Amino acid sequence: MSTRRFAVALLALAALGPAGCTSEGPLGAHDDALVETPVDTFAAVAQANHPESAGAYGVWYDATHNTFGTPSRSTLAGAPAMRIDDGGFANGVYTIYRAAIPADGTYQISVPVQVVETGATSTNGIRAFQVGVAVGSTARHRGPNPSSLPGLGVSASYTGLTTADDTALGPQTLVTGEFDAHAGDDLLIAFGTDVTSGTWSAGSATWGGHVLVGAITLVAAGPSDGSTIVDDDDGAPDFVQQGAWTVSGGIGHGGGHYRFASSGNATSVATWEATVEPGYYDVQVTYRAGANRATAAHYTIESNGTSVSTSVNQRTRDQQWVYIGGVDASATGVVRVTLSAAQSLPVGSVAIADAVRLVPGTSPGVDEPEMRVAAVTVFDGLSDVGAIQSIIDEIAAHRYNAIAVHTRYRGDATYIPNRADATYPNHEPRSTAVGDVDVLAEFIARGHARGLKIFAYVNTHLVTEGAASPSDPGHVVNAHPEWRTYAYNGGAPVVQTPAHDPEGMWLEPALPDVREYLADVVGDIATNYEIDGVILDRIRYPQTAFTRENRDFGYHPEAIERFNRRFHRRGVPSPRDADWITFRQEAITDTVAAIHRRLERIDGDLILLAYPIGRLTDARQFNYQDWPTWMTEGAIDGVLPQIYTADNAAFATSLAAHAEAYGGDRLLGVTLDAFRAGVDLSGQIETARLAGFAGTSPFRHGTMGDLGYLEQARAAWPGYAEWPAMPWKNARVERLELRGVCADDVTRRRFRVSNPNAWSIPVEWSIVGTTDEGAYFAPPGDSFYEVAADRLLPRVSLLTWRNERRIQLTAAAIALPRRCR
Repeated sequence: MSTRRFAVALLALAALGPAGCTSEGPLGAHDDALVETPVDTFAAVAQANHPESAGAYGVWYDATHNTFGTPSRSTLAGAPAMRIDDGGFANGVYTIYRAAIPADGTYQISVPVQVVETGATSTNGIRAFQVGVAVGSTARHRGPNPSSLPGLGVSASYTGLTTADDTALGPQTLVTGEFDAHAGDDLLIAFGTDVTSGTWSAGSATWGGHVLVGAITLVAAGPSDGSTIVDDDDGAPDFVQQGAWTVSGGIGHGGGHYRFASSGNATSVATWEATVEPGYYDVQVTYRAGANRATAAHYTIESNGTSVSTSVNQRTRDQQWVYIGGVDASATGVVRVTLSAAQSLPVGSVAIADAVRLVPGTSPGVDEPEMRVAAVTVFDGLSDVGAIQSIIDEIAAHRYNAIAVHTRYRGDATYIPNRADATYPNHEPRSTAVGDVDVLAEFIARGHARGLKIFAYVNTHLVTEGAASPSDPGHVVNAHPEWRTYAYNGGAPVVQTPAHDPEGMWLEPALPDVREYLADVVGDIATNYEIDGVILDRIRYPQTAFTRENRDFGYHPEAIERFNRRFHRRGVPSPRDADWITFRQEAITDTVAAIHRRLERIDGDLILLAYPIGRLTDARQFNYQDWPTWMTEGAIDGVLPQIYTADNAAFATSLAAHAEAYGGDRLLGVTLDAFRAGVDLSGQIETARLAGFAGTSPFRHGTMGDLGYLEQARAAWPGYAEWPAMPWKNARVERLELRGVCADDVTRRRFRVSNPNAWSIPVEWSIVGTTDEGAYFAPPGDSFYEVAADRLLPRVSLLTWRNERRIQLTAAAIALPRRCR
């Protein structure tokens, strides 16, 4: 069969087929050394494997297959070179080297080039120059109409050209992209101003100059990984199509073709089949992406009677190898991959059949439990159900165990507010980014089917996108403009605007009405959707540029009034006032606790996590996210601070600081930068694991494929992992004890709560006959609360909490006017 084995046969590189060209030198001692083989050194009159031997360097043609004339001899950097004079540079030039490929493998072309312009001006200087490659069946002579011919999919460009004279640029070594080839394949090499188009000559005109081309070298692109490729160009029995598939005129894998069929066509199925060495294989596919492609191209992987189906969004990751799953071919060594246009989504889109690659791998085992949370945002194409299915399949294939999907982005909903149950009023408008799709419902149904936990990803206090003003009257900034936070403004507070923080407008965390509103929004989501939990983001005050005097927030008049009443102050508090900092930290902590209590009331198994700022001091002192207190008081189940850095040493230092800040049993993980290039993602995952962190959440999923981070994550997660244990969620709750105790002031009544459990318990207390009440997380051991009282009268308090079966329990106690001695 003609499947492509990527084992570069090193012995075969001793000769270049009929050309008789030898390798440039002996192979090194290492099997993974790159092997270079000359295609044309321009030292001889003509290469023996050149199609025609006339002229100094054989015959070269333009894109219309007209003889280009006789290239002349020259030198480049002291070595023999071919000179191609302008002469109008009609449609570029090419030639074909027969049987130039020595062995099955992956290759690149390397060639030194210099563009020499003479007297070019802004009206006739060329803007680009390229080398292009075609191989095998696509290395054929051009026809008379180049505009109808495909461009070359593998190329490299000479850089720095302008419209003026660029003679001073000097020589450059152009190295093409990788291409796959068979032993004995022909090789077409083309030079022109636009070899990636059909004409090859865009912007050429008559520019007055010439090009020097040095030795053309075939480079084995890397060590063999034992992979097998099956291409649609291979034909039966390796590739078989059923139904209505059309061969595209565009460039597919390896410079060949690809095929397409309409999604929903009941008969259109493409099948790739390979016989490989028995073992486990990673399965990858490649395709030409486009706007009309299927967002859920439906693939099935089969071997030895077992199969697994998955989907791929073919509108992204053009011509990349996209991992779709693994297969155990130990029994038969036969692997079959099918693409069903009938099952691809959306109907009427186009499914692309190009090539499949099988890479020897290791069957995934079972890793230690940890959080592996994929972060999916409104920017990841959530208005398409097919795209959602592909996202979920991709996440599952890369061994995550949870998804955080944007549910509330900027005071809007990717779900249906009050969908069936309006216990918690919620009038927030639907997000315009998701069309009519109930995103949360789709992720729950499809994600749970793949064994993934689904978290509602909720941005709390940031409620607009930059300076955009929501038009919907139900949006919180329109329904409650009085809830927006205030900026310090040099001691004369003003309503915060995007001019103060360009992210957008923020709600005031210290207002009880805001706290209740956010708890209702989360309560509505938890009541109407079978989520596994909630992840909070922007659960903080706005960015302050980490200075105080000019950019500090939280100066809402009601917040200042509450602060002054509590701390017996007047006026506008200083940004550096320690009590004012604490007050705002407590406002955020109280919001987290209120949301946690709401979830506890709905379902005690629901998990509450958060994404705090990943710079510890900045988070606590400037954004007022005192997350270690959230954890210690049991107001949250875990946090994943956003430690975004490509510096591994700085990353490890930050991890150590966070670990030192909290050493309890709640889940301390880390969010990683997966939206910018240059991060050692797999290394950071392992560093966090070795430091004792409970897991990671690479941010964000939609950017990871193009940056290569999905492969890094899968490499760091060799097996599947369960979610970490959370004993405080399921353990038996021992009964709490309430006692009235002495106070330092006889006008106060003090109560002691004794918690015998090893974790914090959410409790609510009230004073009989008064409106005094409160709620907090009672930590293990003793904690206290006090109320004002008449000098002589006792006070009776009731304490309530829930046990592991969600049954409400109550304790009562009386406190007498006793002073502690």
